[in-house]
Amino acid sequence: MSVGVFILVSAIKSAIVLGVMLTVDAYTVWLERKVVGHMQNRWGPTRVGPFGLLQPAADGLKFLFKRSEEHTSELQSLRH
Repeated sequence: MSVGVFILVSAIKSAIVLGVMLTVDAYTVWLERKVVGHMQNRWGPTRVGPFGLLQPAADGLKFLFKRSEEHTSELQSLRH
């Protein structure tokens, strides 16, 4: 087996393992949010979108539009 083929096969195996790990992580976070949402009886992954699958998108949008004024004032007080 040449070095190029070895590197290609290793890269493909690494990509497969990484894909599986990221998928397992995503489903674990989704399941945790569903369970905690049911326990706390709150709006969230228990009621957002089909099976709560839109909750990560809602969290991402909330993060993008979140104002950080309180953080800048805290940082300014640390600098003085």
